[in-house]
Order: sequence, then structure tokens, then C-alpha cells
Amino acid sequence: MAFWGFLAIVILIYSENKILALAAGIALGCSIFFGKLIGVVFIVPFAMYFLYEIYFQNKSSSKVKGIYFLSGLLLLTALWGFFVYLPMQSHVDSYISEQVYNNHGMPQAFLSVSNFINMYLAFGHKSHLIARMFIVCLLASFYFIAIGYNIFPFNKKNQEKLKIESVDIFIVTLIIAFYMFLMLWTYGPLRYQLVLIYPACASAAIFISYIWNRKKIFNTKNITYKLLHLIIPISILYCSYFVFEFNETIFAQSTFNMKQLFKFSGMALVALLYIFVINIWKNWHSKAKRKISKNFLILSIVLITGINIYRYYDWTVRPTYSVIDNSYDLTSLLSENALLSGSYASTLTIETKYNSIIHMFGVSNPDPNFFKRNPVTHLLIDRGNEQRARKDYPAIMKKAAILTTYYIGATSVNLYRVAGHTGNSIADSYQLSTYEKFALEFDSVSDSLFQELATEYFNAYPSNLSGNILIARHAMRNKNVQKFESSFLKAIEFSPTNYTQMALLARFYMDRYQKSHNLKDKNNALELYNKALRYFPQSVRLNKEKKELLNIK
Repeated sequence: MAFWGFLAIVILIYSENKILALAAGIALGCSIFFGKLIGVVFIVPFAMYFLYEIYFQNKSSSKVKGIYFLSGLLLLTALWGFFVYLPMQSHVDSYISEQVYNNHGMPQAFLSVSNFINMYLAFGHKSHLIARMFIVCLLASFYFIAIGYNIFPFNKKNQEKLKIESVDIFIVTLIIAFYMFLMLWTYGPLRYQLVLIYPACASAAIFISYIWNRKKIFNTKNITYKLLHLIIPISILYCSYFVFEFNETIFAQSTFNMKQLFKFSGMALVALLYIFVINIWKNWHSKAKRKISKNFLILSIVLITGINIYRYYDWTVRPTYSVIDNSYDLTSLLSENALLSGSYASTLTIETKYNSIIHMFGVSNPDPNFFKRNPVTHLLIDRGNEQRARKDYPAIMKKAAILTTYYIGATSVNLYRVAGHTGNSIADSYQLSTYEKFALEFDSVSDSLFQELATEYFNAYPSNLSGNILIARHAMRNKNVQKFESSFLKAIEFSPTNYTQMALLARFYMDRYQKSHNLKDKNNALELYNKALRYFPQSVRLNKEKKELLNIK
């Protein structure tokens, strides 16, 4: 989506050719119809781009370009309608309705003013959008203020001095349009917000060029008053970022009033920062101002580069491979004709022989016949989606049997068998694998039969994760501690970067050390905690448990 949208604007900026303008319209159509439906939001910045060129830059050629651009968009729309929509109208209607309103229902931001404000402030927090590029966003916010100051109220004299181009209008409108659209549903995954990252970086780069080339941005005595309508909403966003980041640490136990006080204090401080920086621009001697500006820009560039290099390096020294390990393990658990669905089905079946089907739980109008139409035999779902699945399909999930639990990072993902309870004849004829036979009957099967099934499974798959964990559970039930340890260690050997499994075994050693005070248990626990923290150093729970271990006397 982003690629085709940005390709369209690049063509329009760098070419006056009418045919290429037609191609740009086709590219935008590809963004919408063959990328993501939210690509339709691109229409807003493109419309503003042409309006600004035609009415405020008096480019008569832009009218012709606009007609060709619109023709390209309409041509692609017609081709999509004829070759995609009409042949599969019911499927497309179902998909569009699901994507537009069924998945999330009525935008919560429209239900009340307080909801709107909360979502305006909360968008991008879960994905740490601002945190990942804080300096870039700060520079971009100054660019926003500069453009806003020279545009509103419309002042051609100011626009000429700053040389505001149509692309500036496109960038500013693009960020506003996508931010406002996405925040209505507070889309969390960072992949949905990529479309904001590119223009934010462009905004920061353009602002750096303004300062480096000593462009006069602000030239009014009433600068602070005029900019309040821009400073306040931007400072509120940065304030909300600080509140979100520090709330779980500094103010985790604070009262509502303390949080509110911090919120408004932060907003005031950030607003004062903007006002202070802008007034420095206006009042300081030009020579001193140039020196400060260039030092500020150099520092910003160094920090942006240095922080990102550090983050990349930090990632490279502690890579984890739990997705691949879990995927390999999954191949040993199920029969060949298994069909999986759920939030992690497509991820964990990449390296396997199994097929998967995408289905979202927790939508506004769940499909009651999904399992009857599709021969789904198993679900791979995290805790949040499991709760939604139980709400959407209570009868099926009540009978679903858990086979194993995977950990992807700190996220637990349960593998459920639903075959036999869905009403689909193909799924109901699914034959149990060896692992499923002794996993499903774990609590009722005799020890002799359990050992027989386990031997059959381990002969076929001597190296595995779930089988060893199951053996460890069986050994603990029979109070065979030695077997428990050896099996758990084999599971960790199969997935050596799975810090969650390490933490579970470390906790076992720590609990035993509290009773026995055997230094070997303490050392084993400490070694496992250190290994786990190598891969997840920011874990509050792991650091807390390690500290607890060291304090045991």
C-alpha cells in the first residue's frame, strides 16, 4: 500500500508528462485495491496536493495532470470492478464489510468526546511509534509548526519566503489524515503505522534543510500567540507519550489525581519547550542563532543515527528463534491432514507441511458457520484471541482440547484440537497423531500406555520441544525429579533461545533452593536467569525473580 501510494506522488513531483500522471493514478489505485483498503485515505493528501497547486500556485498544467491522474485512478477502479469484484461479488462484499466495520464495529472515538481525546492521545503507544523515533518526531513537529505558521491564515507572501511546495502540503495532510483515520480504531500493530513513518522522516529531513540553509521561518512579532493553535495539540501528543512511557514505572501506584497532575504538567512543559525554541529563533542574534541551530541539527543527526545503530546492534547480539523452533516442533505433533487457524497459525506453519486459514476472532459479527464450512482441525491462538474465540464459538471452545503451549517471546500460544466438534465432516474424520494420543489422555491414560506412546513418538522424533515438556510434566506428577530436570533441559536444548522456558525451569530451581538451600540449585537457577535475561534484559519479572533469588539466605 505505502509503496504504490508514494510511487504515485514521486511520479507527480518529478514529471510533467501526462501519461506518467495517468500511471500515477493507476499506482494509487493499486495501493487501494491491491494493497490495503485504508489506502483510500491517500485520496485526501492527493486532493490537497492538486488543490494547492491549482489555486495557490496557479499552475494551470496541474489541472491537466489532475485530470489524467483521476483518469488513471478511475481506470484501475473499473478494471478491478470488472475482473475482481463482479466475478466474486459476494466474497468481496463480505471481505470489505468485514474490513471496514465488522472487525472493529463503530469507531469508539465517535461515541463520546472523552473517547475521542483518549484515542487521539493513545494511538501509537502500544506499538511505541513515537518512542522508536522520538527525535525524528520532534523535528517533524517543528516542520509542522513552520508549515502551519506560513499557511494559516493563507498568506502568499509568507509562503513564497519559505517556498512552501505542493509536496509540503501533501506530507502534512498525509500525516494528519492517516493519524486521524487510524486512531479512530487505535490500530495497534506497527505495520499499520508504517505509512506514518516515511512522511515523518521526510518532515524531519526537510526541517533540517530549512535550518541548515538558514531559511527565515518565523517573522511576526506575535509569533507565540499565532502558533498556539499548532503548539498545543502537538505538545499534548508528546505529553501523552511521556505519561504512557513512565506511568508503569514512576506512577504505577499513583492515584488518578497524581496521574492527571503529571499529564497537565507534562503538557505545559512540552508547550513551553516549543515556545522557548521558537522565540530563540526570533530574538537571538543571527550569528549566535546559526551556531546554535547547526549544533542542534548535528546533535540530532548524530543521536538519530547513533540510537538506531545501537538498537540494531542490540538486536543482533540477542536474536531469538522461538518461532522457527516452535514451527519445527509443530511438525512432530499433528497428522498430515491437519488444517490450522487462529492468530498464530499462519506464522507457525511457515516451516511446516500443514495448511492454515486466516480467520479473525472478536469481530463485531462473527461468522457462525465458519467451522462448518472450513475443515479446521486445530487452533493456534494467544490468550487474547482465545478469550475472543470462546465468546464467538463457546460450544466448540468448550470441547477444544489443549495439546501444548508455545512461547513466542513472552507471549503464550496454545495449540487446541477442535476436530470432532465443529460439524465439518472432513475435520471430524481427522486421525489423531501419536503425540495427540498420549497428550489428550495425559490425565487418564495408564503409566504403561503413556510410556508406550511416548516411546513410539520419541522413536519418530527424538529431538522435540513439546514431547519433552510433556514427559517432564509426567515425571513431576510421579515425583521423578531427575527425569523432570533432564526432560526440561532437553526441551531447552531444542529451543536454546526460548527464555520463557528457561525462566520456568529457573523458577523450579529457585523454589527448591528455598527449601533445600542446596547451592547447586541456586547456581542452576542463577545460570538460567542470566541466560534468559541475555535475550530479554528489559523483563521486569525476570529481573525481580533474579533479585529475589540473590536475596535468599
